[in-house]
Amino acid sequence: MEVLSDSTAAYDRGIKFAAYRKQADLREYLLVDVDQRRLELYRHAAGHGILLESERDGQALRLESVDMTLSPAEAFEDLDEEARSER
Repeated sequence: MEVLSDSTAAYDRGIKFAAYRKQADLREYLLVDVDQRRLELYRHAAGHGILLESERDGQALRLESVDMTLSPAEAFEDLDEEARSER
């Protein structure tokens, strides 16, 4: 899992992800985009990669490699509560 920032997003999606894809045992790679409140799950299955995305109020994603389900609402709950309290 990588939490993206303005300074690392291009690297995490590009060079780093390319290096991870070379790992034979890589099953999933989750990118967490805090600014967009978006989850991007790349899954290696049946010899190819699959991209699953979920934004703000979107569906939960199933992370099979760690037997976990995560929705954007859960992932960003603390950040959203903090933003509401600052208003």
